[in-house]
Amino acid sequence: MNVSEPHFGNWSMAFVEYCDGSSWTSNRSDSTTTGGVTVWHRGRPNLLSIFQDLDRTVKVLSQSTDVVLTGTSAGGMAEYLNGKYIRGLLPATANVVLLPDAGFFLFADEQSLPYNHQDLENGWKIWNSKPALDPQCIASRPDHVDCMIPKNQLPFIDLPVFIMQSLYDTAQNGCDTSTPGCNASIAEYRTWLETNITASVTPKTAVFATACRQHEESCKDVDWDGIHVNGETAASAFYKFYYNGDYTRSFDVDWPGNPTCANIAKHGGC
Repeated sequence: MNVSEPHFGNWSMAFVEYCDGSSWTSNRSDSTTTGGVTVWHRGRPNLLSIFQDLDRTVKVLSQSTDVVLTGTSAGGMAEYLNGKYIRGLLPATANVVLLPDAGFFLFADEQSLPYNHQDLENGWKIWNSKPALDPQCIASRPDHVDCMIPKNQLPFIDLPVFIMQSLYDTAQNGCDTSTPGCNASIAEYRTWLETNITASVTPKTAVFATACRQHEESCKDVDWDGIHVNGETAASAFYKFYYNGDYTRSFDVDWPGNPTCANIAKHGGC
């Protein structure tokens, strides 16, 4: 970490490479074959093995006092799906929070998004993800596949969650703004996304939702320290969230009204 950073600079950081299409929820004992390639769907056992290995090297399961679980895109979605499970592995006295970035995928057929409910259904049939998902969510949803969707998992996460999300996420609505109808489409998407976030938050949820038309915003200093929403940067808002218990929910102005995210070439992406 950056030791010159006054609040988190002396922390240890573990980076886990994403390699599981189910956001670490799969747990199938047998393999499948795709295009002549044998595939094992063992996301949840692999996740446990990773933390057990971290405990052997840096005592993360036995001695952690403060933990920020974060990820971007599919990794951000994994925070919603696995946060409670990972919290159960860590010491009961540890302060554990989630910071999902660009992971609030809607999977909505009616919005004609690139990722829809049918995609999840197809994966669900292969992954055997149900045992990994929150039992409260499973009990509340007749269609258990719905519990793969962040908006349906979030109400059951009894942890502090700092949502970082572009309201104009190009991974979910990447239309060309020079084409007819695109501006109306992204405006509709922004409204729909904000509505879904607002409807699913808990009292322990903070929101930093930007008007930057990009995907992922926590990986680069130019975004983390540079984007301002309601007078705060992500860095300052997260500090208040973590250390002061500030659960402010900030939703940005309409695109393209935020000048701090105007330089698209340098913003977004991890």
